[in-house]
Amino acid sequence: MELSEGIHTFEAWANDSYNNVNYTNVTFTIDSIGPTFTIIPDNASIVYGNTWAGVTFAATDISLIDNYFINDTDNFVINSSGYLNVTKQLAVGEYHVNVSVNDTFGYINSTTYNLNVSQTLSLCQVLFNESSALTYSQEFEVYTNCDSEFKLYKNGSEISNNSVQSLAAGTYNFTVIRTDNENYSNTRDEETFTINKATPILTYYLNGVTDNVTVIYPNQINASASVNHGTLAIYLNGSDVTAQNNLYQDLSVGNYVFDFNVTGNENYTDTSATLYGNVTINNSACDVLFNTSSPITYPN
Repeated sequence: MELSEGIHTFEAWANDSYNNVNYTNVTFTIDSIGPTFTIIPDNASIVYGNTWAGVTFAATDISLIDNYFINDTDNFVINSSGYLNVTKQLAVGEYHVNVSVNDTFGYINSTTYNLNVSQTLSLCQVLFNESSALTYSQEFEVYTNCDSEFKLYKNGSEISNNSVQSLAAGTYNFTVIRTDNENYSNTRDEETFTINKATPILTYYLNGVTDNVTVIYPNQINASASVNHGTLAIYLNGSDVTAQNNLYQDLSVGNYVFDFNVTGNENYTDTSATLYGNVTINNSACDVLFNTSSPITYPN
């Protein structure tokens, strides 16, 4: 007699010569194939860094399920209930997991589960707390929003994140490079920041006022000036009179141009100013005078 796959029960009878009867039931299983999967989860895709919830497989067999097992035990784990999960943060890539289940007779059935891990699009930018450009002596902070290990550079030299920058006038390159360039799509960013030269503070006067002056000969004109940064020069009608800064000068009748020039430096611009001086003719009387009226009697 040929029996099919499954559980079979036989009832066996026996009687003796006195016709006494007894019987018993014998149950046995015929199983020559592996378990049948009743639940196979859909393949999945996740972004690197995101949490994967795992999936559950289910199978059935007439001789009962013994165990679930997989081929990639470095990256995945599966328990006796068929729950498949990861063992660690998976790098970007395609993972093909062979999920197997065996019954109590050792027969096995398998299926392949595919999990795709794609690069994350998280940002990795160079950021500033101020807008470029600033003027010399103004400070700003440079930082990055990278959410993994990185290095931040200024003109090729490594600097700290959230560092305060107090820089000379010029244009600077700031670069951030993410250490992990396999699991992230945004791995590098470059930005420039400009510090403009400041304008020096020039104070300048003619006879104590910042204005043009007119004097009557022989009154004098005093040209004076000072500057907080840079090199000062004073010119009178094109001639350098810096050495006479804040000294009164005897000038003849005429019109005079006073130029106050500042030559800047690495961090300060040039600047200049001009004032005009005018020395007018003196029209006061110039007569011969006597202390008494003419004529007088000798010997007076």
